[in-house]
Amino acid sequence: MKKTFLMLLLILTLVACVNGEYVPAEDAIQPDLVIADMFFAQQMHDIFLNPGQYLGQVIRYEGVFLSAEWNDEMFFAVAQNVPSCCSPDGMLGLEILLEDREPFEDDAWVEVTGVLEEDDNGFLLLRTMDIREAVRRD
Repeated sequence: MKKTFLMLLLILTLVACVNGEYVPAEDAIQPDLVIADMFFAQQMHDIFLNPGQYLGQVIRYEGVFLSAEWNDEMFFAVAQNVPSCCSPDGMLGLEILLEDREPFEDDAWVEVTGVLEEDDNGFLLLRTMDIREAVRRD
């Protein structure tokens, strides 16, 4: 019985790894935290409430690419629309530093991977290691 259970578990694991699931290449960046869409709001809130637990970690998530200009300086972010119970829905995400990468068009759906850091003013941001266009799964 034990052998059968272990064999079944091995087969299910192998099927899950090759059946459309994400299988990273050997040289791919391995994140410490992948934020899934289903838990996006909860995980982002935890990052903002407990930044010390996440600073220095490599984080990967998907969202819309946003840009804004302030005092003649461009700022970029990747965020998702999150529902709210008591006010209009809003955007939640992190400012990103592109590190000499070209920006995307606003509202492009992207996957970003980077190191969570704090700027001189104590604001959280993601120093981008990789950013690429992704397929939105609605």
